[in-house]
Amino acid sequence: MRRCFRVVIVVCVVLVVLLIVKSCSTDSLAGEWVGTGYFCDGQEHEQDIVISQDGSIVRATKITGDACIPAGQLTWEGEYTGKSFAASMYIAIPGQAASTIPVTVTVEDSRTLRLSGIAPEIVFTRL
Repeated sequence: MRRCFRVVIVVCVVLVVLLIVKSCSTDSLAGEWVGTGYFCDGQEHEQDIVISQDGSIVRATKITGDACIPAGQLTWEGEYTGKSFAASMYIAIPGQAASTIPVTVTVEDSRTLRLSGIAPEIVFTRL
């Protein structure tokens, strides 16, 4: 009886630890996304990106480029530490070198990201 009670306690402790680890972990953002609210050269464009993730580091690379940031170039990157995290967004005036500005990425759900700190916000939907 005592041994059975110990086994039950150990199993309960293991389950609690697993639940804590799962609740603290972040889901993968890797995959293809499309963004709306992105402007280049005064015109709104859809922004097709692919997000790669290595641990907590996420990088968004343009699939379709424009005059501001060409295809194949980073459009933003940051460290995915939770529902909301800091990132750097690459911006450029057509024909000039890109620079970065700080933005906040908010993971609204498994299919929606929001970049704020720029006007207007860019909303990404997972494809």
